[in-house]
Amino acid sequence: MNQEQDIIEPVIGEALPWQRPLVQKLGSLRQQHRLPHALLIELQTQVDSRAFGWYLVMALLCESPEDGNPCQVCPACALMRANNYPDFTFTTLLENDKTHKLNKDIKIDQIRRLIHQLSLTDSRQGGKFALIYPAEKMNPSAANSLLKTLEEPSSNSTLILLTHNPGRLPVTIP
Repeated sequence: MNQEQDIIEPVIGEALPWQRPLVQKLGSLRQQHRLPHALLIELQTQVDSRAFGWYLVMALLCESPEDGNPCQVCPACALMRANNYPDFTFTTLLENDKTHKLNKDIKIDQIRRLIHQLSLTDSRQGGKFALIYPAEKMNPSAANSLLKTLEEPSSNSTLILLTHNPGRLPVTIP
């Protein structure tokens, strides 16, 4: 059985100019308590977009956002920067310990951990957030296990799927 590395370093970046309106719009929806329980965001570039996903979640959790951007200093931002926010789960391609290469897909066990984390009681008042990147890399079993969570989300949770290729997602997800 292959061992996989589960430790994911935080990827703190900034939104690119064309991403900022989306961050601001979602921040506004969050302030109005109208943020949907699931978001599918198609990325416009093939650039590794983990930094954007992390930035987006940090902006949504920020206690003192400035024009939709995270302040970088409030307790929520500090926890995100330290990769210690208790109600945030980031699911991505993991490195295989034996080959030291990234796996080709997101596996069902990773999605089951994400689902479990979303089912837990909030530790902080900001709600629970889960980010899957690249969502099109979920294997069929992983995507199928996510369906029930998409249809019946746990309370006060938001699931964000980032993809470069939405056409590669199962038709039941978008």
